[in-house]
Amino acid sequence: LESSHPDRKPVWLFLLSTRLREEEMVFLRWENIDLERGAVYIRKNAEWEPKTDAGVRTIPMTEDVRRILNGISSRDGWVFINSRGGQRKNNLYRDFKKDVRKAFPEMPNDEFMKLDLHALRYTFVTELIASGVDPKTVQVLAGHSDIATTLSIYADCRIDRTADALARLPWSRDNFVTSI
Repeated sequence: LESSHPDRKPVWLFLLSTRLREEEMVFLRWENIDLERGAVYIRKNAEWEPKTDAGVRTIPMTEDVRRILNGISSRDGWVFINSRGGQRKNNLYRDFKKDVRKAFPEMPNDEFMKLDLHALRYTFVTELIASGVDPKTVQVLAGHSDIATTLSIYADCRIDRTADALARLPWSRDNFVTSI
């Protein structure tokens, strides 16, 4: 994020901090923001509707998100607008790729080509899981209609985590012998 273009850095941080899908951010309107209560409401509007009923949700705001939103001068219509005042949607993918390439010039081309804005959402959701947040809460925050989606796509199992899980069992605490 540090090497991102100054106009785009808040967009990337917002996506990373809210785990919104790209289209949820693009179609976010000011009427769905409550700065006082610290909430972002993902709701259907005239131009867009969530993929599933689970996509209709309330996202708690972090201080970073509040700071980003407070830094936006226009409070009418779309939250994120382009330089001409229109909906910011056309060049998000291209701009994201530019900023990633600038930040990671040594990234192999095959990895670079796979990256898209969903990487920010993936990062957030996998970090929630890795931090020990229970899967049901992660499912709700991500707006997944089925917990299987959350677990099959975002919950990578690592050997060090399996050893830690076994060590939590009462009968394993004193006799667990691994150096993994």
